[in-house]
Amino acid sequence: MRSRRTDAPLTGRQAPLGLLQDADVIAVATSGGSDSAAALLHARELAPHATLHACYVDHGVRPRDAIERDIAAVCAQARVASARVLVARLRGARTDAPKDEAFLRRARYIALRAMARRTGARVVVTGHHAGDIAEWVLLALFRGCGLDGLGAMTAMRPLSDGIVLARPFLGQTREQMTAVVERYGVPISTDETNTDVRYSRNLVRAFLARWSARSQGAVRALARSAALASEERAVLDAAAASAANSARIAIDTLDARALRDIPTALLRRIIRAAVRSAAGTIRDFTLAQCEAIAQAIRNRRGGTFKAGRATVLLSAGKLRVKPFAAAGHKGPPNIEADHKRPPNIAADHKGPPNIAADHKGPPYTVTLRAAAVPRTARLSVRLPQSGDTCTPSGRRHAISLARFLAKQGVPRDRRTAVPLLCVNGQIAAAIGVRVMEPYAVHGAEPAVQIAWRPARVPGRPSATDSITMERSE
Repeated sequence: MRSRRTDAPLTGRQAPLGLLQDADVIAVATSGGSDSAAALLHARELAPHATLHACYVDHGVRPRDAIERDIAAVCAQARVASARVLVARLRGARTDAPKDEAFLRRARYIALRAMARRTGARVVVTGHHAGDIAEWVLLALFRGCGLDGLGAMTAMRPLSDGIVLARPFLGQTREQMTAVVERYGVPISTDETNTDVRYSRNLVRAFLARWSARSQGAVRALARSAALASEERAVLDAAAASAANSARIAIDTLDARALRDIPTALLRRIIRAAVRSAAGTIRDFTLAQCEAIAQAIRNRRGGTFKAGRATVLLSAGKLRVKPFAAAGHKGPPNIEADHKRPPNIAADHKGPPNIAADHKGPPYTVTLRAAAVPRTARLSVRLPQSGDTCTPSGRRHAISLARFLAKQGVPRDRRTAVPLLCVNGQIAAAIGVRVMEPYAVHGAEPAVQIAWRPARVPGRPSATDSITMERSE
């Protein structure tokens, strides 16, 4: 037996077939049907020394006798492929539950991910082939998808950290997959719902079968379209990433002004990438929602916009994305209950602008004009209050603090979190933003250095903070 590195990370640059040949443990998604049986048998041929797990997911939406028939077929196929059988049942699913195809597909992949973790498999193999790509392309067109939808079925994609979903048989036709099953003579189970045209995929499959009878190259032509779309999508993704990096102010903030002249197709892609980065998914983020955000950027409008499982904030020429709280997520029943996605710290940070990015620890320092700060002055730090006014340095008249912060580019949702340094109750500085009159130092005037050390949360004032003053006179 040849030695293998079990600690090497799996990368997207490896071909799916090579991935299988190098794997020690492989999980194969099985249904009892012909395609998944061929995938299981192919996997054994490609990885004769690997430990194979035939993983069956019971969605709980079909009769029990049909489920048992599937499992019996999987067991028979596994014996021929020298594989172990693992069955996962979706807890909480019922036969009278809504049979939404997208919901069941998400639930299936979550279950497969859990089984892969349990078995130590770093590769999950499916039996998708060229016919599945053709069906996917037609479904994507009927949904009005662009390049992302057409080229979504790739040969490999991450399923989770350290686990890759591999579709190594996309170059094969359904007939080629069936020939493998016939060669081994394994039994198969036919899902009675596969002919139910109430399911969109079955309706498309029936149409494609009739069309293929007229044009034998139809399936491969659609698969070629998907491959071209995938290549062109990669080019657009790279261009969008470059434009987004040029407009990035902070990890969770883009300069909306820098995005205004970007072509709409690229702008939509940048917005979707920002939402995916913050929320972890763009599921439920519709084209209409994305278009509304793009139009607001172009028209120099601010506001709060729904973005699937996140909220996009446009304020003071900046774009920020805040994910919804995890408690509001409605996922498949009882599958991912123990999965805790780490919070997006940057998106949830409420600290003052221009401090969080550069501040390495306390104290926050502000330089004030010494003549304006008596030695016995009462120093304090507080948050903005309704009706606050200030006189920014260089101005003679007081203006609304809220208006000042807006003009300084502080996003609306952060304006109430800017710490204010006060001298005898008067605002002397918006820390991290600007010093006010008459406290601004002009020329070589004597100055005092104020050091503020928050006692609890960085950037948030409390009664126990330390505020010290050092004069340079």
